[in-house]
Amino acid sequence: MKETQEKDQQQQEQGRGDDSLPPLEEKRNRPLSALEETRNRSLSPGTEPAEIDYSGLPKINLGALFMPAVWGPAHGQWISILFYPLWLFADTSITNAVLFGGFTYALAASVILGTAALTIFYARTVGYKAYARVAHKVTKEQYLARERKWAVASLLIALIFVGFATWYNLTIRLPQGLI
Repeated sequence: MKETQEKDQQQQEQGRGDDSLPPLEEKRNRPLSALEETRNRSLSPGTEPAEIDYSGLPKINLGALFMPAVWGPAHGQWISILFYPLWLFADTSITNAVLFGGFTYALAASVILGTAALTIFYARTVGYKAYARVAHKVTKEQYLARERKWAVASLLIALIFVGFATWYNLTIRLPQGLI
């Protein structure tokens, strides 16, 4: 026990925690790897957008287009959860237009166009932000492969959401008079 304490004290005096780690001075003076340089550049304030190569990224992120309320939080953009109440409002507007007609058609059309415009704007801008967030961790090819998987998953989730909403409106809300 005493020998272990003496050994630890000697290692601390030498600037080491254990024999596998280099001394602190050697670690500071060694050249940085390319990944470390990229990470340091992308994390330093004011340099992130200018030094990341965005060429080859798609103009619109399909995962964010098909299911922004799921894609966004998974990519650290929690504000996109606000798409859920927007979709609920759009669903109610469409249902009311089908049932009541008249002015509700204009309301439903404006809600649909507004929701579509906001979703497209979101999908066009967030792909670059999401890549900038992980550019120091993954290569562009890895990021693009992951986003292709997200696009397929988001499309499937969106189809499930639309199918469930249609089923719910036709089989539960309409027959029970909840509309």
